[in-house]
Amino acid sequence: MYKPENFSKKSVLINSFLSKFLKIVGWGLVGLFTLSALVLSTISIIIGWAVILPIQVCALFLIIGGVCIFKGKRLGDQISRYKKYCTIISNKNIIPVELIAESTSKSLKFIIKDVQKMIDKNYFINTYIDKRNNQIVLTNEDGVPPTYEDIVYEVEEDEVENSNEADMIIKKGMDYLRQIKEANENIKSESMCKKIIQVEDVTSKIFDVVKHDPSKLIQIQKFMDYYIPTTLKLLNSYHTLEEQGIDRENITTTMESIESTMSTIVVAFENQLDSLFEDEAIDISTDITVLENMLVQEGLTGGKF
Repeated sequence: MYKPENFSKKSVLINSFLSKFLKIVGWGLVGLFTLSALVLSTISIIIGWAVILPIQVCALFLIIGGVCIFKGKRLGDQISRYKKYCTIISNKNIIPVELIAESTSKSLKFIIKDVQKMIDKNYFINTYIDKRNNQIVLTNEDGVPPTYEDIVYEVEEDEVENSNEADMIIKKGMDYLRQIKEANENIKSESMCKKIIQVEDVTSKIFDVVKHDPSKLIQIQKFMDYYIPTTLKLLNSYHTLEEQGIDRENITTTMESIESTMSTIVVAFENQLDSLFEDEAIDISTDITVLENMLVQEGLTGGKF
């Protein structure tokens, strides 16, 4: 792996400091202009004559301050993009520019130009852009690009890592499903149990999707870390309140609130499942459009499209 040799913390820290410094100086000059303009305007009104030259000097402060703010913001934005690129690149040696473009919603041309500037500024070391294949290549200290074996190893390593992570998530998910089933067995309310069964069914389908396509793990991160644990907490609270066996305002109101929330949770979980098929929907829609256009061009549709 080339990661330690390809990312320069020193250059980034220097430019990050420069960005903040330019912004501070810029806003300081703008503030100085504003204050000076107010003072000079007041003096002008009091003495009854224009103070053109001092105001021109103040205007110069404004212009210089504006330039500093612009430069500082531009540099800061570049550093933010650099950090995003590093996250996308991770420990890979060859990265398609298209991958970064899709992840950042930028054009290929912009990414190539932007990364080249970062290379020129030594943000990226021992790195070059293969414009012929639209790839960013990270080499070692001797400038030697990764071999075929390196690339194959990376792909296999990523696949194993994703597979292992998926197995852990699925195992954790199965434990959540077990707890949901237990909650369903403990709760007496039929209307509540029906909603729990719906949650259980949708949750099971979500885990099945991730099991078959580990790349979707990132899409259910919040689902795993917050939505399911919170749902279980609500179910356990409902069971505890139900066990009290008394009809009092606080208990009844809280139980009704939890049951109402369960309806929202069912819809939310169904939307989570639906979102996992967004890429497939786009791909299928694209395939259909291309197919229809080809059929029309070949005159095979009989004028139906």
